[in-house]
Amino acid sequence: GQKYDDFKSKCVAADFKGHEMDGHEIPNPDGLVDMFKAQNAAFPDMKFSPQLAIVSGRNLYAVGMWTGTHKGTMKMPGMPEIPATNKTTGSLMFHKLTINDENRASEEWAYFDPATMMYQLGLMPKEAGKMRDALTAGWPGAPMIIVAADNDVEKKNLDTIQKANAAFNSKKAADFMPFYADDAF
Repeated sequence: GQKYDDFKSKCVAADFKGHEMDGHEIPNPDGLVDMFKAQNAAFPDMKFSPQLAIVSGRNLYAVGMWTGTHKGTMKMPGMPEIPATNKTTGSLMFHKLTINDENRASEEWAYFDPATMMYQLGLMPKEAGKMRDALTAGWPGAPMIIVAADNDVEKKNLDTIQKANAAFNSKKAADFMPFYADDAF
């Protein structure tokens, strides 16, 4: 709804910090609002649709689909200005939010695929080849919301994943292959 003052006062902690996948840091709530304003100027019809949300304590892990039409100049930190292409974009992004005791976001880590977005906007060189077309529909059954139970089953699953990751990192197939079923592909 672009109600930035409401968003900042009700949803974001005063000590908010954001970390973007490209290394860009958002130092405070005002920086976050400035980024949203720039995105909405470039993509006035931008929509964010939650696909998956996993809640574990005060942490939220989420996959969302964002779509929009590039109708305004894109002015994002660390990037040259990009004039409107009037093309649509749609992709998935992942983010992790830490929520404080006042139920406001205090820290965010955000990851998305800027190369695919640039391809969808017609801005990648031809030699880059074909990438994913703009998503127009989300996942079947979305949004899916999962709340961690923090029980013995989850703890056992987490232990297995940690052991599998350690085995994979050993770079020895004999160590990590036992974690895969015979019919895995």
